[in-house]
Amino acid sequence: MKKATERFSDKVDSYVKYRPGYPHEVIEFLQSQANLKDHSTIVDIGSGTGIFTRQLLDAGYKVFAVEPNGEMREAAEQLLRNYSDFISIAGSGEYTTLSDNIADLIVCATAFHWIDPVKAKVEFARVLKSSENQLKSSKNVALIWNIRQPDADQFSIEYEKFWQSYDRSGKQDVSEPQLGSFFFDGIFQAKSFTHAQSFDLPGLIGRSFSSSFSPKDGTNEATEFREKITELFSRYEHENSIKVHYTAKVYIGTV
Repeated sequence: MKKATERFSDKVDSYVKYRPGYPHEVIEFLQSQANLKDHSTIVDIGSGTGIFTRQLLDAGYKVFAVEPNGEMREAAEQLLRNYSDFISIAGSGEYTTLSDNIADLIVCATAFHWIDPVKAKVEFARVLKSSENQLKSSKNVALIWNIRQPDADQFSIEYEKFWQSYDRSGKQDVSEPQLGSFFFDGIFQAKSFTHAQSFDLPGLIGRSFSSSFSPKDGTNEATEFREKITELFSRYEHENSIKVHYTAKVYIGTV
């Protein structure tokens, strides 16, 4: 079993090409809830190949992208090299290596479930800027997940069944009671946004192989994996396309 920081080392190309971004409404929600200003500084924890980092940069923010996996971090550095407000950091949620009091907001986009929440809470509070009002915390953290909708349509139902024999993590999201113990006074705001990706067969195969629990390409298990996806696609495609539906869940509060 690979360590969490190594799970995606051999899946970077598929991750870059096929992983979904996040609806623009997520950015708008963060702007309103965290009172972000032009050129606010955001720390993106577990930034991976920079999918959400790019969206934050495009929205006009300075972003410290903190990623422990070397291969994913290098992919982000290549893809985002022309952004002057992009700073790549070799660090983790538990130990960012960043200075005290530098961030207006910390985000974790489909990454917090890999992080020790107790250690991260201390680290996040250190890195976030202190509140001018000591009676109320303004150290904002947003935890975000793209979760596949398991019952959006018949394909989604069958695709979820398919994954049950491969996904051994037992977790994608984190439950709201768990989040309550992370956020200050157990208070947070939650919002969900639906969106979808459309794929042809190679795209669906690539998206599936981008999962941390997909088999290693070139093995007998990978051949079977590809055949099952092809069979699912042939049953449910319409005009050589299939949709994978997601709910983008956002939880924001202070620490």
